[in-house]
Amino acid sequence: MVTPAVDTERGTAAPGPDAPSGDADTLAGAAPDAPARAARRGRTVRRVVAVVLLLLLVAVVWLGVRGLQVVQSLRSAAPEVAAVHAALAAADVDAASAHLPALQEHAGAALAGTRDPVWRAASSLPWLGPQLRAVADVTAALDLTATDVVPAVAELADVVRPDALAPVDGVVPLAPLVAA
Repeated sequence: MVTPAVDTERGTAAPGPDAPSGDADTLAGAAPDAPARAARRGRTVRRVVAVVLLLLLVAVVWLGVRGLQVVQSLRSAAPEVAAVHAALAAADVDAASAHLPALQEHAGAALAGTRDPVWRAASSLPWLGPQLRAVADVTAALDLTATDVVPAVAELADVVRPDALAPVDGVVPLAPLVAA
């Protein structure tokens, strides 16, 4: 009878000196565990793949929802942009100021949708990223215009009226500009 020696480092049985040559695991009776280990490994791989695919699906759905929110906010901002532009072109500061809060709200909502971590991660993809970055840039420009530029222009237009800058005897009065 062959008695296997125990390998203390690996905790497995090793064949004795007069045992037939072959794999130590096979000789120690580990052969029935090999299919179980392979099955566990297969289940683990399937689970990992399923989790990755599920996360990818969630990211795609999330990106789609955020994209729809951004589009809706930008479409809602368009009439406000036109109204503010028309009011400022007509030097009607009050009308421009009346449309400004709605414009800022829509621009801020669009910008918030593009500042999302999933949006930013998807912006690094080679085939989708440039479009997402372009939308993010447009929303950032709209938000900057609505929060910083238009209020400053409206304030300046309120202080410095075109009739106040009309030349008098060939001289442009600078007092309104200095006051602004």
